[in-house]
Amino acid sequence: MQGGYGDHPRLERAFSWLEASRQDDGGWALPLRTRGRKLDALDEPQTITGDPSQPFSHLITGVVLRAYAAHPAHRASTSAQKAAEMLAGRFFEPDAYPDKGRVSDWTEFCFPFWMTDLVSALDAISIIHPGLRTEKTGQARDWLAAHQEPSGLFTGHLLRDRFHDLQLWFSLAVCRVFARMPS
Repeated sequence: MQGGYGDHPRLERAFSWLEASRQDDGGWALPLRTRGRKLDALDEPQTITGDPSQPFSHLITGVVLRAYAAHPAHRASTSAQKAAEMLAGRFFEPDAYPDKGRVSDWTEFCFPFWMTDLVSALDAISIIHPGLRTEKTGQARDWLAAHQEPSGLFTGHLLRDRFHDLQLWFSLAVCRVFARMPS
């Protein structure tokens, strides 16, 4: 990995934990959400065990896949490949849980990546599964292409848009996705 910790035992323990905490369908979710709990349950002293039979969350799966995308060995794993396909299948749909329950959440962007949106999801997917082409990945690419300005920059609802060069960084992220996933 870029920081030189690719083979570190702690990193391997983290990936082992991620593998063990997957939902039965192959994605990830916040354990408290799988139990129908609100975020204020995070203040409780006991650990909330998740229900792995509940569906995955695209918000959480997208965040986890960024870790897999960053690791050369783990990005090639069967679980990462499957989760990437599942995440791509959820584009333009509300999350199974209330944290990203609006379809419009897919087109509210953060850079650096923070939440799961079209660009952060496509970025991870294009590294993990660069050959993945589905109707929904096509829709996502089309949506992004439709939001390209004549200058070449890409527009979108940028959350935390306090910095004048954020659109430049966001546009670079879109271009990297397009380069890895040509139409």
